Amino acid sequence: MRLEDFPDETCAWCGAGYESRHPNQKYCCYECRRQSVAAFMKAVWHDQHRRDCQGRTCKQCGKTFDAGTRQQVYCGQRCAGDAWIDKHLVPNRRKRMAARAGRVCQSCGATFDARRDSQVCCSKRCSERLRLGRTRTLNCVECGAAIPTSRRVDATTCSIRCQKRNWNAKNREKERQRARRRYAARRDGR
Repeated sequence: MRLEDFPDETCAWCGAGYESRHPNQKYCCYECRRQSVAAFMKAVWHDQHRRDCQGRTCKQCGKTFDAGTRQQVYCGQRCAGDAWIDKHLVPNRRKRMAARAGRVCQSCGATFDARRDSQVCCSKRCSERLRLGRTRTLNCVECGAAIPTSRRVDATTCSIRCQKRNWNAKNREKERQRARRRYAARRDGR
């Protein structure tokens, strides 16, 4: 072998020998040049990415962390989920709960916190009574006081004492009507 048979240069990427056409040529072919430039750019990108993503502070909990992507602002899934809940669900839920709080049952008159926007009764029992057309009287028929919500839904009196008075009054009236009918029957029959 002669000296002229050996290649002039070796490729900077693959290490193969080649005959140099230009004095600044470093690669044996276009493909080696392209791969070398791509590898260099990737290394530069990784270095920049590492510098950008190191030592970030989580927006939710305040801990320092190394991010995986440039867009990452939370240290993990838990903080990201909590932030989403705080931003979207909590304000809307507070508004809805405030709108539903302190409703008055249309059947019994009790105050309750609704679970749905369409809820108008405090319980299934009250909604059934409302559907059937039986609503609660809010004041006692005997003394006029407010009927407590602890009493039955169909109660018309505020206490046992008023209930007895009301019962006696109803029965006295019924007895009077029966007596009048008997008297009228006797008078008409004679």
